Amino acid sequence: FAASCLLSISAAEAALMLMLGAILWKAFTSPEGFAQPLKEFHANPLALPLALYLVAYVFSSIFSVDPRLSFSRLDTEIIKALSAVLVFSAVARNGRQKAAAWFLAGACAAALLGIWQFASALLKPLNGELPRAWGTMHAVSYAETMAIAAALAGALAGPAEGRSRKLYIAALVVLTLGFCASLSRGPALNL
Repeated sequence: FAASCLLSISAAEAALMLMLGAILWKAFTSPEGFAQPLKEFHANPLALPLALYLVAYVFSSIFSVDPRLSFSRLDTEIIKALSAVLVFSAVARNGRQKAAAWFLAGACAAALLGIWQFASALLKPLNGELPRAWGTMHAVSYAETMAIAAALAGALAGPAEGRSRKLYIAALVVLTLGFCASLSRGPALNL
C-alpha cells in the first residue's frame, strides 16, 4: 500500500525495499537459489524496456547541458524503474492477488487525492495556468506511478472474472483519471 499511495516518499521507498528483501529472501532460502528470481526477472515484460530506459537516462545525462543536475535525479529514475519491476514480479506469481490489491488500493487513494487536487484547483481563479494533480510529489512522478498502477490493473482485469474484474476495471478508470489530471506529457508519451 505504501509503495503506491505516495503519501510519504520514505514509506514508499521502505515498502519497495521490503519487496526487494522478500525476493532476495526467497532466493537465499529456496533450493533453486537465485535461478528462480532471475527466471522471473527475465520473464517480466518490463525488465528489458526499463533497463534500456535507465541506460538511455544515464547516456543522456552524460551528454546533457547540466550533467550534475541530470545525475542528481538518477535515484528517482532508479526507484521508479525498480518499483515497476518489483510490483509486477510480486504480483505476477500465482497467489499474489492480495499484494496486487493492496498496491492498487494505495494507487487509487493517491489517484483520488490527485483528482481532488485537480478539481478543487479548477474552482479557483487559474491565473493563466492549468492545475495539475500531484499527490504528494512532482506531477510527472505522480503520473508515472499512476501509469504503472493502471498497467497493473489492466493486466489483472483481463484474466479476472466476476466482482474482481469489475473492481480492477474500476481501479483502471480511477487511475486513468488520476493520470490525466496530472497533465504530464512525458509519461503520456511513454505509454
